[in-house]
Amino acid sequence: MFCFVIGYLELLKRNIIIIYFLFLLVFSFRTIPIVFNLIKGILEEFINDIKNISTTYKIILVILLIEIISNLIFAYTPPTADDELTYHISLPLMFLEKGKIFNVYWNYANNFFLTAEFFIFFHLCLVEYML
Repeated sequence: MFCFVIGYLELLKRNIIIIYFLFLLVFSFRTIPIVFNLIKGILEEFINDIKNISTTYKIILVILLIEIISNLIFAYTPPTADDELTYHISLPLMFLEKGKIFNVYWNYANNFFLTAEFFIFFHLCLVEYML
């Protein structure tokens, strides 16, 4: 929502986005121990419960684990599909380069509501500083 609002206000600049994400990072440090303790409790309960389940459920859990690992592997592959390159990456990059959200007439998917694509802004802001 933040990137959407500042995009229409024509304030979509790299420094503003980096400051915003650093602000979020600083204020999220308080919740990190809470999240880790929650995950630790869930895992301990799961490990205790897994000892008492049948072999059928253990086989299903192994299949689910294989599925989760394969999804993680494929999620971190570079984008190569047309949809990824023309919509999910290029539109946020063009908005960031212009400093505002505008209508791209040649892109049929331009008027779709970009929600998850705005998460790419922080990475695109850092790419300039990493090169």
